[in-house]
Amino acid sequence: VEIINSNLVLKNTFISDNEMEKPEVPIHIKMVISVLKRTINFLPSNNLDEKLLALDIIKDGIVLIKDFEDELLPLVHQIWSPLVPRFKETAQPIVISRSFKLLATLAFVSKDFIRRRTMK
Repeated sequence: VEIINSNLVLKNTFISDNEMEKPEVPIHIKMVISVLKRTINFLPSNNLDEKLLALDIIKDGIVLIKDFEDELLPLVHQIWSPLVPRFKETAQPIVISRSFKLLATLAFVSKDFIRRRTMK
């Protein structure tokens, strides 16, 4: 942007491919993502301990990657489908409670992304 004679003039600028690239995701974030992806598979488990542990791991892990939105949002999307049926497990109130805690965490870190899904 240049100012010429008190008028604002936009310059034609081109962004090179190098400038558009996002910074590399740190290795510790990649490791957390890897653990979370594997843990999602335990959400529908019939084993109560596995299910509760998976809910806790996902809740804690998702907070660690909140600053990496390009990795966070696809993971939230993957978590959503196996999470929804956990709210119907009326025989296990602790599962419902932990599921709500995870939902609150997802809402906190992903903001509008999860809000649209919960409204359905």
